[in-house]
Amino acid sequence: MKKRKQRSRTLSDLICFLVFLLFVLSSCEQAENRTLQIDTIELYRVDVEKARHFSHSTWQNRQHAFLKLSGDGHAGWSETIADKNNPDLDICEWGHFLLDLKGASLDEAFAILEQRRMDSAWDKRQLEFTELALIDLAARTEGISANEYLGLTGDEPVSGLFTILEDNPKKAAEQAQLAKEQGFTSHIKVKLFGDQQPGPAGR
Repeated sequence: MKKRKQRSRTLSDLICFLVFLLFVLSSCEQAENRTLQIDTIELYRVDVEKARHFSHSTWQNRQHAFLKLSGDGHAGWSETIADKNNPDLDICEWGHFLLDLKGASLDEAFAILEQRRMDSAWDKRQLEFTELALIDLAARTEGISANEYLGLTGDEPVSGLFTILEDNPKKAAEQAQLAKEQGFTSHIKVKLFGDQQPGPAGR
């Protein structure tokens, strides 16, 4: 009976030790990941030629920027609209602000980001663009999703928003039909604009 209790206690101690060892190894790995250096910054430009009509102006085209931050075999991505109606945009010149992150660790990169926010050195779009890539990179180094990294519990698909911006009611109706055909029926934003013609009296 005494030997059985000793074996049980020994097994319990061994399990506790293994759990502790796994915790230490996991903590060391996370600490190592936080010190990885951002050794590569890549920018990609994607042009969208579809016109977007607004009440204030029209975007004949827009230039999207995709960012890839890499280090120690991991990479984080983000995307933003770099400019509009500017087909000659130099994406390298536009993204020159990102060089502040070259060679920085994750912790240093987040600190740089916060400093640029406090100094108002980067605009809102630059801040969001960079922060999303850093969050994605940090999450990937830990082998988890960005949602998990941020402590968010929801993992359901996010509904796409179909936006209709038209000054022609007929075209707006055609766009609504297209949204239905493509399955975008849960969230549709419609904004009509143009010259307002007063109707007959009494209407």
